[in-house]
Amino acid sequence: MTQILVVEDELHLAEGLRFNLEAEGYQVRVVETGEAALDILQAPEAPVDVVVLDVMLPGKDGFAVMSELRQAGQFLSLIHILTHIDQQDTNIAETIRHLMFVFEDLLLIDPMGLKEVLAKVDRKILTVALKGTSEQLRNQILGSMSQRGADMLREDMDALGPIKIKEVDAAQQQIIAVVRQLESEGVLSLKGTVGEQYVV
Repeated sequence: MTQILVVEDELHLAEGLRFNLEAEGYQVRVVETGEAALDILQAPEAPVDVVVLDVMLPGKDGFAVMSELRQAGQFLSLIHILTHIDQQDTNIAETIRHLMFVFEDLLLIDPMGLKEVLAKVDRKILTVALKGTSEQLRNQILGSMSQRGADMLREDMDALGPIKIKEVDAAQQQIIAVVRQLESEGVLSLKGTVGEQYVV
């Protein structure tokens, strides 16, 4: 049975969601704070399939919760309650998608867009950045390069040895900056990458 976590500090809304979701056959758990949500979601045995996440929460808000989950590599289905914000400023939803882009989201960029990114990135930075990635992303990036380029990058990674996490993070952030620059220039689009994982 699908397990749903509702993160909502207004109890009448949370209980309304619980009632309707349970009536549809889902198992629902309700918490009132971002901290409580993270405690559940970051537990090793976290049995949660979907998170309904309010953005206006006491303490850690919904943005902080989502950011921490994505930085930790947790890509649960997240449904954001942003309607009233979106009505005030239609640019905010797009800004959120933009800010939520993390290095693993390179997997969601189309092959031509990924080649554009790689053409702008220094190979030394890419070598460091790839030390902290999934094998799937590493293979996708290597597959977007020429055979010679991929072989050279593999040799560089093998020769690099252990490296500090903060150096990997810094290298990944430099590549994300390139992605954002290319997006601002209209060379590639992040729509359908981060945005497709959220209902905004």
